[in-house]
Amino acid sequence: MSVEDSIKISYSKEGHIFEILVKPTEALQFKEKKITDFSKVLFVQEIFRSVSSAEKAAEHDLQKLYKKMNVVEIAEDIFKHGKMELTTEQRRHLVEEKRKQIVYLIARRAKDPRTNAPHPPQRIETAMNEVRLNIDPLKPAEEQLKGVIDKLKVKIPLSFENKSLLIKIPNTHAGKCYDLLRHLAEVKQEQWTSSFLFIKIEFPAGLQNEILDKLNTLTSGDIEIKEMKRV
Repeated sequence: MSVEDSIKISYSKEGHIFEILVKPTEALQFKEKKITDFSKVLFVQEIFRSVSSAEKAAEHDLQKLYKKMNVVEIAEDIFKHGKMELTTEQRRHLVEEKRKQIVYLIARRAKDPRTNAPHPPQRIETAMNEVRLNIDPLKPAEEQLKGVIDKLKVKIPLSFENKSLLIKIPNTHAGKCYDLLRHLAEVKQEQWTSSFLFIKIEFPAGLQNEILDKLNTLTSGDIEIKEMKRV
């Protein structure tokens, strides 16, 4: 990655300007809490007064404002409170990636109430192109989902019915199945015994086939699943 591909973050603190350079992909992953080590986000571990002139921030200014914090900790504070400055090409690329994430989430979670089947991603993309959408390149896709869905409903019918399953899993498979279910669904209840894990989950109806397929693969079918009727 060249310096032209990095993103500048600028922050004004008590009259001082501080700037850092970060990696685009890792910066978004950090915002979305997919990574927690901020050192992996930094393009270079330096605090600048001006990136464009390669002028580093004065050591005494950093000591005065940030006390005993190290470079990575200071950079993380600048990242959290500063302004991310994107080039036109960076913004275009990040918006497109965010659109893909939103399409993926809708395709996984929604269904067409007329057919009770999921909408193909291409249909969702077409509808998104037909309505006026303002995709934020820096905001997590999950947080933008409701606004996008509200506009898409003018073009395509969308249903987000939830389902509940009660699952009995032998302890020989319980650990790996539990990790899977926490990732794909909301765990409502769980009970561990000497032989089985009993777990109740709730999830968007569009995920049911994926959940069942993965559970059957992990357990080779050695599992009991009961669909719970919603009241």
